[in-house]
Amino acid sequence: MPRAAALFRGTESFVTVGDWLRFAVSLFNREGLEFAQGTPHAGDEALALVKWALHLDEDVQPFLAARLAAAEIAEVKAALARRAVDRTPLAYITGQAWLGGQSFAVNEHTLIPRSYFVELIQGEPDLGAWLGKREPKRILELCTGSGCLALLLAHRYPRARVSATDLSNAALDVAEHNILLHRLADRVELRQGDLFGAIGDERFDLIVANPPYEPSELCDHLSPELQHEPRLALDGGADGMELVRRIVREARAHLTPQGVLAIELGGLRDAVTAEFPAVPFEWPVLADGTTAVCVIRAKDLPQ
Repeated sequence: MPRAAALFRGTESFVTVGDWLRFAVSLFNREGLEFAQGTPHAGDEALALVKWALHLDEDVQPFLAARLAAAEIAEVKAALARRAVDRTPLAYITGQAWLGGQSFAVNEHTLIPRSYFVELIQGEPDLGAWLGKREPKRILELCTGSGCLALLLAHRYPRARVSATDLSNAALDVAEHNILLHRLADRVELRQGDLFGAIGDERFDLIVANPPYEPSELCDHLSPELQHEPRLALDGGADGMELVRRIVREARAHLTPQGVLAIELGGLRDAVTAEFPAVPFEWPVLADGTTAVCVIRAKDLPQ
């Protein structure tokens, strides 16, 4: 029996929204799916996917007892099969992800938005703790992917012009779509290129980067869900530091004298401090207690 058909054995009597929502939660738990790309557990994932398949934007509670047409059940099954058999992440099935309270279009050419930078853009204390009272006029985001951080920065600093770069033209196509969705084409521009190679000798008040920082060996053994994401956006080379060390070495030439560089680098704190012992990295403690983002002032960066 084909794998997808086997998943739905015994579901012939399921006819309501509630039936299929309960089944989806059980299915996701039984199949051992990973929930690390936008939703925290099976219940949230199942709710989001069933609502998407049924085109329900409203609270689903009033519809739990509603009977589904055969065509609707087929849509739900197709979505559940993609998630449970193909292990396709929810965001790639729906074409949508959320970050910082904002919606972004995504596809398999971009990482699914999830970043500690949201806390430093929207929270307290935010990046203003390093920028002081000076609101940045020029902001650069490296490795922009879907453009989500560039757009959140543009929302946060409404008088700033934001440039965002990426090596992947396919990712930049998604970012361009998101810029139009957020109606920020007058303040957010895209550049194609390899890190600072895309911006010439321009200087910025704030540079933000969420580069690939996973060691290559780890990328060889990612979960099926994470393997759907572009390796180019995950693989940071043998030690994970390939792009991080380039950013630290090259950033000063692209910052204004009072400028600030912020990099998200996961678990590389020990590695980056060992590589640059003379650089006084600052490590804001994030909501979950981790220090996955470092902040460096322009004057403290290597020349």
